[in-house]
Order: sequence, then C-alpha cells, then structure tokens
Amino acid sequence: MKGDSRLRTFIQSITLWKSLRALAILVLASVFFSVGAEAYNLGAAFVWVKERVLKLMWDAPTSPCDHYRLEVSKTNLLSEPVTTYLSYEYTKEPCYEIELGDHYSYSFRVQSVSPYGVLSGFSDSSAVFAYRSDKPLAEKPAGEPLPTAFSLSQNYPNPFNSHTNIEYQVCGSGSGTDGTKVDLAIYNVLGQRVRALVDDVQPPGEYLVVWDARDDRGREVAAGHYFYQITAGKFSACKKIIYLR
Repeated sequence: MKGDSRLRTFIQSITLWKSLRALAILVLASVFFSVGAEAYNLGAAFVWVKERVLKLMWDAPTSPCDHYRLEVSKTNLLSEPVTTYLSYEYTKEPCYEIELGDHYSYSFRVQSVSPYGVLSGFSDSSAVFAYRSDKPLAEKPAGEPLPTAFSLSQNYPNPFNSHTNIEYQVCGSGSGTDGTKVDLAIYNVLGQRVRALVDDVQPPGEYLVVWDARDDRGREVAAGHYFYQITAGKFSACKKIIYLR
C-alpha cells in the first residue's frame, strides 16, 4: 500500500511539473511573439486643422514588427444622431497620411503586427481632428447675399454624450467682407469658463464648431448642465447645453 501511495505521489508530481513547464512555455512564447504599439500620443483634445491631408506618426515598437494596423474612427458631424464609422488601414511604416473630409471628425488608434501575425493591443486614442479651411464652413456661392444678422443656434444633438455641434452666423456689413472678432466659449453653472471654442477674427458667413465635452486642458468634463456663449462685435447670445456620459 505504501509503495502504491508513493508511486501515485511521484506520478502526480511529474504531472504537475509537466503542467507548470507547459504553462511557462506558453507564457514565454506569448511574451516573445507579442509586440507593443508605442503610439505617439497626440493628446485627448479636439483639434481643427487647416491642411486637408493629415500626417500621423508614432514610435516604432522595440519588438519585431512586420506592419501596422490603423483604426480610423470617422464621425459625421452633421448627422442627427451623430454617426461614427470604423475602418482599418495598413502601413509598413510608422506613419500614415489621410485626407480629411468636410463635416467629419477623425480619431485614430494603432496596433502593430509581428512577423508571426500576432496583433498587439491598441495604443491610446489620438486627438480628435477635423478639417477647417480659413473660409466659413458653409461657403456662400458667388453673388449670394452674406448673412445680414448675427445668430447662435441651439446645439445638436442635445443632450449629447460624445460630440455636439454648434452653429452660428457672422453678419456682413453691406457688400464688405471685413471680419468680426468672435469669441465662443463653454461655461459651467458657476459661470467659470470651461473651454474656448472660437477666439478669432472671422469673415461673414455660417460656421459650425464642435465641442467634445473636454476642457481647455483636454480633460473630460463632468456630466451636467453647461452654457455656451458667443460674443461677436456688439452681438451676444447664450444657450444651455446638457452633457450625459
């Protein structure tokens, strides 16, 4: 009986050792074949860019990498509700160029692919980018009258939980196209400025700006009620906005 007990204990020890060795081999293999995508962190902010072609760059991983897989998040800013589309692009180099479309915002994540086809985890998300030329977003055809009154529209969607659109109109003086100093900002219920959206001299036209529920330092704000106020020349208007997480 004692001999049988010792034999069973010996067999169990061998089985346990083999199991631990197999587990160790699997762990080492996963470490050896995995790669990390150390993406260049562009910050969690909303960025207007004046060049239609955006060039993204990130750091190459220290582990062997065959190519990169780029997740493109494209949001239609004019749809209601706001609609986001996901697509994937591939590149051999740690950089990628993409042409930005009108009325869309874009954000990106990257992951690397090892020579063995193993995907790394995704990097942090980039900033949110949107293309805006120096001209008004809704450019008037030649010969069509420019806006004759300043206005501020209600944001949409409202309430929102990701991005919301704010449209406003800058008045023209007769046939002139002189610009007006425009200040558009988000305030909390205490009257403290949270985010400056527009601080620029703008020609007459219709404009759209997007708020991504972040403050001037790129931090996501708390859910609740906010106000957005525009000051353009002698014109001033304020409306309520609701953010839901």
